[in-house]
Amino acid sequence: MDYSIHPLKGVNQIEFGTHAEVVRKSIGGDFEQFRRWKEIYPSDHFDEQGVFCYYDPDGHLEAFEFHEPARVFLSKVNLLSLHFSQAMALLTRLDQEFSRDLDGADFRNLSIGIYAPRAEDDEDVPVEGVLVGRSGYYDEFFSSDNA
Repeated sequence: MDYSIHPLKGVNQIEFGTHAEVVRKSIGGDFEQFRRWKEIYPSDHFDEQGVFCYYDPDGHLEAFEFHEPARVFLSKVNLLSLHFSQAMALLTRLDQEFSRDLDGADFRNLSIGIYAPRAEDDEDVPVEGVLVGRSGYYDEFFSSDNA
């Protein structure tokens, strides 16, 4: 399925802040609930669509995470079809406030993260995951304590 990112707002017609029940109906299909760490409200994984949905403690959508077979478009470019170096070039043109780590990069102002295992060793590895979050989703990673 194709998903269009609307940074800080949502994906397709699903806006951040939407309750999980509405998100599930909008995406459709089978999903599995699970908890990351100590989450109060469980996350959803729609494996056939390549989508994870993460919620706040009240069950409101905070972030989407995508993997194949999803196709995730930002400005008509499928981020999951790019190599890490290509995704970095595109995203740094749009947001210069980013943080890189061993497996990818997070972009604060866009609230987008890209996951590319082994990117530290080879920037031509493919992007394997894209996380899109609500406004402020990545703020804790950019706090002065981590700078």
